Amino acid sequence: MNRSLSNQRPSTAIFVDTNSTDLTTYTVNVSRVPGVGLVVRCNNENEAKYLPELLEKSLVLPLIIPIKGHGTEVNGFVKVEGGKSHREYVVGITNFPFQAKPYAFRALPNPMEIIIVPAHTKIEKIPTNLNRREMTAHSAFQTIKTRCGTDSAIIAVGSNMLVRGWEIFLPAEDSDIPYFPDERQKAIFSVKNMVNAALRLQANRLDPDPSGGEGKHFIQLNMLLSDEAVGDSSWKDKLLPAYTRKLAGSNAETIISRLAQRMREEGWSLTIDAADKTLPLQAISPDKAIVASGPRLGNIKDRSYWKKIVINLCDGLSFEARKELQCRLSTQ
Repeated sequence: MNRSLSNQRPSTAIFVDTNSTDLTTYTVNVSRVPGVGLVVRCNNENEAKYLPELLEKSLVLPLIIPIKGHGTEVNGFVKVEGGKSHREYVVGITNFPFQAKPYAFRALPNPMEIIIVPAHTKIEKIPTNLNRREMTAHSAFQTIKTRCGTDSAIIAVGSNMLVRGWEIFLPAEDSDIPYFPDERQKAIFSVKNMVNAALRLQANRLDPDPSGGEGKHFIQLNMLLSDEAVGDSSWKDKLLPAYTRKLAGSNAETIISRLAQRMREEGWSLTIDAADKTLPLQAISPDKAIVASGPRLGNIKDRSYWKKIVINLCDGLSFEARKELQCRLSTQ
């Protein structure tokens, strides 16, 4: 991106909570992890305000607007579109009231795609037919959406009875994006930590128990390794957000291998329940307990070479047991 360092502006900005139909805003400090993304710290000392109120005055600070909207037409919704020339990703947040753990400071499992709106950008309210009851939220939003050109973004908020919208006029290039200083703790937001955070989130969703979640995480790492070995990306596509996959690029296999090796060094191992004809993968914890199960090799058709790699990763099995399983699967 084109950055003008001769006009370094402060790192203060306004963050818009698009998960709230009130469009709550927070004053934030923003830093940059070069080549990765932005880190946003909320300043809770300032009273929360609302975007419609701010837009009635001149925009003196940059806006950070997440692309992900909220809700349904019945319960209220927020939709954001356009602004492609000014999109980036937030990879870390802290101290926001809406966070489950406000003071947690770690890589986001799902990087947040946002639009950066520079200070003093022209923003206009889009008139809508609010008094026409027959105009549904969908049709009103479509009317607003037609205003979104290649050099602008729109934000719409409302319900099935009321819709409001604003057009944000952005240049086609990103040369006006504010300068954000380098993040002091950039190591926290390494690509490896981003990959690890995404995988742990998926594992904890499958098993919220800490030990079981760790076991699921270990199984997933081994599934990713086996896929990488055969040039398949199905597990990677399933478990990692698109932006994280893009950042990892050709280093994905090395990152995943190191994460799996670290768990093995901690005492984790992988096995297969050979007594079960479906041959489920199982994670063995450092205290030698089976804490999680994974894919069942006996139920997977074909993919014989992939299965061989998975079996070879089962360090909880003896050499003879792995050889017997490979022969058993080759006859199926």
